Amino acid sequence: MSRRQTPETALGLAIGAYNGPKELAAELHATRFEDRPDAGARWIAHCLDPDRREKFSLRDLTKIFKLAHDAGSHEGFAMFARLCGYSAEPIIATDAVIVELQERSVALTHEVAELQRDIQAIGELSPATLALMQHAHVKVGE
Repeated sequence: MSRRQTPETALGLAIGAYNGPKELAAELHATRFEDRPDAGARWIAHCLDPDRREKFSLRDLTKIFKLAHDAGSHEGFAMFARLCGYSAEPIIATDAVIVELQERSVALTHEVAELQRDIQAIGELSPATLALMQHAHVKVGE
């Protein structure tokens, strides 16, 4: 059985991984739907109907796919990516740690380069300037 691949179908798959449309609506817009779960479920249904005016915001879409990811459901986002001409693979926790470490490594590399520039600049100071800095108790040497 082949399901029609549409953005709404992809979103429906992601939404299906959550606890249901009532809970999802409250998760997305607590102040609006926390006390009105049926209205929240209708809003979700309307957002998935291509003929209705109500649509999810970009923040809502991101949250829906993230919640599906956290629930271990990746099919909806993979379908959405395919519809856009991409393939998508979930980032699992170890991959996320690797990405974070790579980002920190890049940041530290930039910091080291900045420190090396500072050291070089100090080395290029004239002897008179160095003497003045030492007299002012600025540590410039060993």
